[in-house]
Amino acid sequence: MIQRLPWLLCLLLPTAWADPLTLQQALELAARHHPNTAEAQARLREAQARKRELLAEYGLNLRLRAEARWIDVPAGSFYNSADDSRAQLLLEKTLYDFGRKARLQQTGQALTAAAVAEAEDLRQQMERETAAAFFDILLADLAFNTANEAMSIAYIRYDRARERLELEQVSELEVAERYASYQDTRLAVRQAEQAQRLSRERLALLLGPDTEPPAEVNMPALELDHPLPEYETLLPRQAHYAPLRALRQQARALQAEAEAARQEQHPSLRLEAAYTEYRQPFVTRSPGRASLVLDWPLTDGGRARSKAAVLEARADQLDSQIQRLTLEWRSRVLETLQRIQHLQVESERNRARRDYQELNLDKKRALYEMEVKADLGNAMVQQSQVQLDSARTRYQLALAWLELAQLTGQARWKPWNEHTDHATE
Repeated sequence: MIQRLPWLLCLLLPTAWADPLTLQQALELAARHHPNTAEAQARLREAQARKRELLAEYGLNLRLRAEARWIDVPAGSFYNSADDSRAQLLLEKTLYDFGRKARLQQTGQALTAAAVAEAEDLRQQMERETAAAFFDILLADLAFNTANEAMSIAYIRYDRARERLELEQVSELEVAERYASYQDTRLAVRQAEQAQRLSRERLALLLGPDTEPPAEVNMPALELDHPLPEYETLLPRQAHYAPLRALRQQARALQAEAEAARQEQHPSLRLEAAYTEYRQPFVTRSPGRASLVLDWPLTDGGRARSKAAVLEARADQLDSQIQRLTLEWRSRVLETLQRIQHLQVESERNRARRDYQELNLDKKRALYEMEVKADLGNAMVQQSQVQLDSARTRYQLALAWLELAQLTGQARWKPWNEHTDHATE
């Protein structure tokens, strides 16, 4: 009479998993195929390329230069050819620049650290989205079970009312009322079926473009009984928040690059070596040479100062963003703590409701078996609704603990670990 499994979806939806999909499998698939993963990798590559670009001028520069030249040969010259072409192999290497290279190295390191922090933030977003989508499937299945039970009971009531109408024990109005109630529950079941499919499609999109929606998912083991920390004790943890780390490293990179821009007017010591092949060798021409060159720019028209001012202005903008994000972080931490506290109380209430409904169902079932008039169907539906409410609270609490763990860098508060693959009741 009462349907416990979403069998319709198992028939309609193809699955890529022989066993029920676990939360850990979903997170692993998302880590490989989620758009955030590709974006994080691209940001890391960009930062590494930018670091190489900043230090490229300090590498060993080797180039080949070919020059085709024609000259006016003087009268009486020993050489009578106007072809004075040459080919030159030139090597250059900056040996010392009085601190500018160190600033550029700091810039590159800060940019890389910022990209790593941004990648961590993207990974955390992916983890939250994937877990929420996974929990939505479990809740959609429970909602379907609850709606299906209500529909089954509503139909039995309607059918019994029709039988009693034939015996003239009830009025047509009561039969019509039961029929309307039954149609309401049918609509709820259809909506629950659609929610089941939609939740699976949403998860599949996060797991990869070619991923088939899972027919079944496995309920994960969750650790939610952490002591609730005090808000004040978490304030020093803001340094572990990935978006803040990224902004601070970006500001550090801009400040170092601004200092390097100011040092562009510092002298530099450079090694130059060249070997030249001449079409017309003269006695005064030597094919090889090596030089130590001291290059000291005396003026650049203010270009270095302007470049440094632009970079410093950008760093100031980032400082403002850091201050704003710090305030947002504090607000989110406090809101998350309050949400956890509320959900913990709600969990206790749901536990009390579940205990009451189990006792009430036992009582109704006993009365039903003794043929005493009792509404057994209502008790069953109420018990299913309490189970749905308890699961919803539990999954919201899991996501809240996950958010607090990510905000504060406390991995021990995560409600699951890498080996969360087993179902629990």
